Amino acid sequence: MVDYLRRVLKGGSYYFIGLIVAGIVAYTSRVVLVRNLAPEDYGLFAAMFTSIAFFLFFRNFGLNISVGKFIPQFKVKKKYSEIKTSVISVLAFQLIISSLFVVLFWLSADFLALNYFKDPRASFLIRVFSFYFITSIFFKNLSSFFKGFQKNRLQSIIEPVKNISILTMIVVFMYLGYGVLAPVLAYVFAGLILLLLFIYPVLKTFNFWKYPFKDLTVFKRMFIFGIPVMMTGVGTKFVSYFDTLMLTYFSGLAEVGAYNIVLPTALLFMLPASAIGAVFMPLISELSARKDFDRVKTGMSLLYKYLYMFSAPIIFSLFIFADILIENLFGSGYLVGTMAFRILLIGVLFNMLSELNNQYLIGTGFPKQVFWVMFFGSILNVVLNIFLIPKYGISGAAVATSLSYLLMFTISTSKVLRGTKMKLPLFNWGVLLFGLMAFVGVVSFIKDLVTWNVWIEGAVSLSIGYIIYLYVLKILGVLDVKEIKSFVRRITN
Repeated sequence: MVDYLRRVLKGGSYYFIGLIVAGIVAYTSRVVLVRNLAPEDYGLFAAMFTSIAFFLFFRNFGLNISVGKFIPQFKVKKKYSEIKTSVISVLAFQLIISSLFVVLFWLSADFLALNYFKDPRASFLIRVFSFYFITSIFFKNLSSFFKGFQKNRLQSIIEPVKNISILTMIVVFMYLGYGVLAPVLAYVFAGLILLLLFIYPVLKTFNFWKYPFKDLTVFKRMFIFGIPVMMTGVGTKFVSYFDTLMLTYFSGLAEVGAYNIVLPTALLFMLPASAIGAVFMPLISELSARKDFDRVKTGMSLLYKYLYMFSAPIIFSLFIFADILIENLFGSGYLVGTMAFRILLIGVLFNMLSELNNQYLIGTGFPKQVFWVMFFGSILNVVLNIFLIPKYGISGAAVATSLSYLLMFTISTSKVLRGTKMKLPLFNWGVLLFGLMAFVGVVSFIKDLVTWNVWIEGAVSLSIGYIIYLYVLKILGVLDVKEIKSFVRRITN
């Protein structure tokens, strides 16, 4: 178990650092766009990106997840021809589907510009943006390929390299005066750049010429596995993007721009769960193939215990300083999204554990259960959006998304508990809640008491609040320093 835990933490640390770097760069890109585009222009770009990104999972058919799951199993059984067949067949299939989507968006661009985006400029932009269907295949499959081979370092740098490429091209195209077309071109070209940069590591990781191409039975298995995963992805997109799709229709592009500042900001704090889940799912798949379910249970128990302990104070910090963060990073024009941001942060607390629950269910071979989790969450999101967005705008969208996260958290947790025979760490979570109350109280008190520079004020109040938070957890017996030291020694030795 120690070896597997070491791999989870080591691989997760690589991926976490990569996501942190990628997140910082992505945020820099948003700041550059917000500072150089009018809110309506940024809203137009965000609406177009969401519209195309929503359909990517129909393009993928869950096959990217299938690649990440099946490669570890093929490795264990030394079925190297199946690895080649799975990678090549998935790539070819997605290229065909992507080409069909390009044609569809080209033909419907004028109609969408006038009746949905309500901006005639969208006609040309959506045609250019449609090529993202093809170029995005490369970095999506690169990530799945390295994930399957558990090449954590390589997988961890794909997202940062992609975002750095996008930022660089945005700056160049903005300087050349391309305006709202600049981010469109940057996203379209990013996939091609990653293909050129990572083709050599791919060929070095696996020798495609050494093994024969098998029949398409392997692809059929992956496709059947991927269908419910695809539906899961559709559900994820509904929860994450359906808000924007409806805001684009019912509200102005300025509100769409504000929401697409606060939603990605809130989802940044999914990084801990995403980092661990990216490495944990292939390990779960491998452990399941070996019928070693006790180690899976132990790993899930540790994650349930410690995930919120270290993540919750960060999220609550942003809850307190939401208005200051938005105004200083993006400008006062986006303060309309402050309440929505705070609501979304609460939802993210539930979604973090849902992400890990879903990775467990996929890794143990139950993607259909994840589908039902996402299905019910998506249905709730759609219904709430229909009623809330026309009346409450972006705050209504945030409420709909957060309540959907809560429902998915409840359903997915119940499925994991039945599968692992675990018990919820209710006492630990209750103590964490008490510690967070102390944290929020101390930070809010210091924030109102002093009138220093905003960044110094935040650093001082958060540092003191975090010390009080850890002290409360230690006094109440949840934070055991000896246990943590022992755990670290077991992992690192």
